[in-house]
Amino acid sequence: MGQIISAVISNLKAPNEEAKRRNLEQLKLLQLLLKFQNDRFEEDFKKTISGDGGGVKVVKDSPLRRYHESMVNISSTPSEGLDKILNNFLPAKGKEVEIVQGFKEIIKTGLSTFLGNSTIGEQSQDFTFVSLLHNAIVRIDIKLWMYAFAVKGVISECENALCFAFTLSVVNHKETSIDNIVFLINEGADRAKVDPAELIKTIKETWISLKDQDPFDIHKEVDKVLK
Repeated sequence: MGQIISAVISNLKAPNEEAKRRNLEQLKLLQLLLKFQNDRFEEDFKKTISGDGGGVKVVKDSPLRRYHESMVNISSTPSEGLDKILNNFLPAKGKEVEIVQGFKEIIKTGLSTFLGNSTIGEQSQDFTFVSLLHNAIVRIDIKLWMYAFAVKGVISECENALCFAFTLSVVNHKETSIDNIVFLINEGADRAKVDPAELIKTIKETWISLKDQDPFDIHKEVDKVLK
């Protein structure tokens, strides 16, 4: 998918000390910029958890999981690195594996579209997805920021830089309409060319099974499994 910027800094090589000093200074400046973007992501995630997250509300104790990374020289297509992130983030088991794979395809398509954009300069995008996980309905928020340089060498040997962050939260079904969840599934499935029928059917069945349960209890159960 790309090179983690901290590793690029640690392994930096240059023809002489002056070149190394200059490249190191540039890379550390870029690293600070990416950290600033990640801090902004965290503030946005806090608003989502507090209730300002659109039609699909999450349990206040969320998120269950966070993941963020800063990278350079990003390829234009998702790689095994992205697959590994999603598999760790949505570790389905048993009968859920096939259905969760459908949701992963929706997520990968959204990220692929963003990463494949060859526009020079700054771009950013936020994604909201839903999925099943351990008999619960979860919301995945993904925030991306990328800068593509017009030519290689503006900052060291970097062609582009990417900051991205994922959070995984349990949906508060008491405060969320099933229609809002179905809308998200249909929207993502259309983009990914995935048949949404089975995904929606399973989500609705899960929704009914959760109807009388406390969302905070569901959060605790999923948290136990993930730990």
